[in-house]
Amino acid sequence: MVFIVVTQRPLLTFFRGDNNFAEELKNGLVDMLEAFVSGARNMIGIGVATAAAGIVVGVVTLTGIGLVMTDFVEFISGGSIMLMLLFTAIISLILGMGLPTTANYIVVST
Repeated sequence: MVFIVVTQRPLLTFFRGDNNFAEELKNGLVDMLEAFVSGARNMIGIGVATAAAGIVVGVVTLTGIGLVMTDFVEFISGGSIMLMLLFTAIISLILGMGLPTTANYIVVST
């Protein structure tokens, strides 16, 4: 993609018959740098969500609360699959109030 972004403008200039190759190459490099900045800005939210998910999964793993929740769901449901599904949905809803979607999915699935 970097190659395409940098060479798109000079190639269009070539096929149109213009002679502004240096200027268009410079514009292509500017487009590439703007894309890098935009990508870095968009990555901040994903990085924060992933870090939060990692912290929550680490805490759940180290404290053993995941096993306690599993035992609780099994005990309360009495072996009924529909009740297990309902209690899992409730736990997912409660955890989803304070976690991003990805972190919630990882915690509930573990």
